[in-house]
Amino acid sequence: MRKRIYVAGLAALLLGSATGCSRQDAASDVEWQAYAGDRGSSKYAPLDQINKDNVAQLKIAWRRPAVDGSLTGKKPDLMVPRDFRATPLMIQGTLFSSNGIGLVEAFQPATGRTIWVQEPFADEPEQGLSGDSTRSVAYWADGDTGRIFAIRGEYLIALDANTGKPIADWGDEGRVNLKTGLGRSRLPMNHPPGRKCAAMSS
Repeated sequence: MRKRIYVAGLAALLLGSATGCSRQDAASDVEWQAYAGDRGSSKYAPLDQINKDNVAQLKIAWRRPAVDGSLTGKKPDLMVPRDFRATPLMIQGTLFSSNGIGLVEAFQPATGRTIWVQEPFADEPEQGLSGDSTRSVAYWADGDTGRIFAIRGEYLIALDANTGKPIADWGDEGRVNLKTGLGRSRLPMNHPPGRKCAAMSS
């Protein structure tokens, strides 16, 4: 049986100042534009709607599956890895996140309703419905142009933040193979004498 994994949303975290205010106000009060909050990795947001007096009253506002139904409908027996660990970005009233198989989804913070779902590239095996989630995605903007960047396998992918479509004139029709020129192995098999290797996890 396929294990169902959900993303649950607490709308109380996001309501209020997200509408009816300037972009600058939204950015300082609500937005979470990088994996750790900002480029300085502060992991902090100055939100004050939730405090010690009302935290016990919080309830789940919505749930959404780890992979949108538009994708699981194509493959009902889709197996979603259990290590779903994505942190959504909150940008101009929209949440962006890597889903349970590493494709990007955009959805509304107040309701969890899907806005768009990244489609796999045509040359991906098994209809592209395989993979693993990533910790987050990245956001870049220049004026009114916004892009979402994601890693999927050996590719860096650039998507239009409004539509989820690949940026056709960026890289190779929206993606760049990060393994090009690195040979068969991305990491050396042998390490110099006396050097120790360590693994860290957060």
